[in-house]
Amino acid sequence: MSNNDYLANLLGAFATTVSTRIEDEIAELGGRNLNHEAALVAICNHPNDSIDVLSKVLGISHSGAVRLINTLEKEELVERHRSEDDARAVVLRVTAKGQKRADNVLHAREQITSQMLNSLPTE
Repeated sequence: MSNNDYLANLLGAFATTVSTRIEDEIAELGGRNLNHEAALVAICNHPNDSIDVLSKVLGISHSGAVRLINTLEKEELVERHRSEDDARAVVLRVTAKGQKRADNVLHAREQITSQMLNSLPTE
């Protein structure tokens, strides 16, 4: 195995471990799954963007984004509002409950990532 293949394998294993640990932590927080929580964080970070923008950010279809938003809205984490710039458009905002959950998700991501990075040797 070449050095590049070895490094690529290590990086892939590291990414998988980080993702799994974050997913486990989100489950403990009561979150649905990574896609739902990623959508919530994206809306939190970019309020007043449309569902179309969210679908592009997450790399999912428009209908997939609509289903995510429907679920987040039922859980009272996200609200739809008419755009102030275009009355035909709908924009997304997190609720206070959604903000708290997004903050918890971001904190969990930060903790897991820091733990994983701190476990790496410095040399």
